[in-house]
Amino acid sequence: KSVLEKLYRIDKNVAVVMAMDMLMAGMDTTSATFISTLYFLSKNPEKQEELRKELIALLPEPNMPLTEENTKNMPYLRGCIKETLRFRPIANGNFRIAGRDLVLSGYRVPKGVGVYMATMTLSNSDEYFERSAEFLPERWIKSAKATCPVTQKHNPFVYL
Repeated sequence: KSVLEKLYRIDKNVAVVMAMDMLMAGMDTTSATFISTLYFLSKNPEKQEELRKELIALLPEPNMPLTEENTKNMPYLRGCIKETLRFRPIANGNFRIAGRDLVLSGYRVPKGVGVYMATMTLSNSDEYFERSAEFLPERWIKSAKATCPVTQKHNPFVYL
């Protein structure tokens, strides 16, 4: 038996199911984000052209691979992905159970009650993102912070 099997004593069938869940969850979320990014770029040809210019500048040969290393020098690509995740997050919210009695935004929440944070609603609100209905990848580029004031102060969307 492997060390992992000895430590956790997981039934082999359970381990296979868990591994498949993790693999499929990663593939589904990645493909959904990729497809959504392509959709938003197709609806915004000027953004698509901006990304195309960045890609051609950094990958001049058509067969050059896109790697983790060279994407570090692609702020517009990263901005496109972050803006897609703002519009269409992988999870549209977050659920927690109150561990103690507390007050949230003036409402009393007893211990044990479920609290749902609608991140999709927040990330598509003009209160947090100016021109929230527009696909603006440049709002995520550090030099363009003025277009996204929420990045200058407390940011509830730090996962982006």
